[in-house]
Amino acid sequence: MSTDAKPNRFLGAKVSKVTNFVNQKIDINKLTVSQVLVVQEKASKLTEQADDAANLELLIFVIKEGAPDLRDLPDEAFNEFPLDELTKLSTEIMQYSGLSTGK
Repeated sequence: MSTDAKPNRFLGAKVSKVTNFVNQKIDINKLTVSQVLVVQEKASKLTEQADDAANLELLIFVIKEGAPDLRDLPDEAFNEFPLDELTKLSTEIMQYSGLSTGK
């Protein structure tokens, strides 16, 4: 009996689809359970009175985790995108991952 365990072919597999972002096609991935738990933890720390910077930080985190093409951008670069495009992309990633966005 061999003690060499083969890695499970499902571990690390990504589920993705194409969506639009600033009038261009972009791949988004479903977030893993670990990523969802981090999003939920970060979101739970936000209050109704959270400042815009804290909300933007969470939005950028979701996008970087779910959109590989944007992962390497510095956070400051996200200031160059229209806010509604960032919000739509973040919402799409969360909904695709099975998270309710309250809509």
